[in-house]
Amino acid sequence: MRPLLSEQQIHDLFDVLRSESAPEDKQWSRRFKANAERLASGDTFTVASVARDIYRRREFRGVSTGERDQLEAAFKPIRTELRLVLDAPTEEIDQMLVAAILERGHEPREGSRSPLAS
Repeated sequence: MRPLLSEQQIHDLFDVLRSESAPEDKQWSRRFKANAERLASGDTFTVASVARDIYRRREFRGVSTGERDQLEAAFKPIRTELRLVLDAPTEEIDQMLVAAILERGHEPREGSRSPLAS
């Protein structure tokens, strides 16, 4: 086990969520494989970048069922860690994550669902 994120690491995590999305493959199967490899790394910041990229894609273009599962797999450890460190309810953590992801002028499409609903 590793220690919980420090205050500086939390700031760095939110910087990752606010940063521009990585270039992505147009073919969903390649995108899915690349995201699976990034998730498997277990690195908190890499996992955060997967959450950021899939969330934005979901809001603007849509994602496959597998990518929705990857989105939840990416958010789960981040959400859990932030709940422990910040002692905040899940709903508040989800709002913070989504606000950071959408902060750089990224606005969800009309009729968007609740922050992390499938």
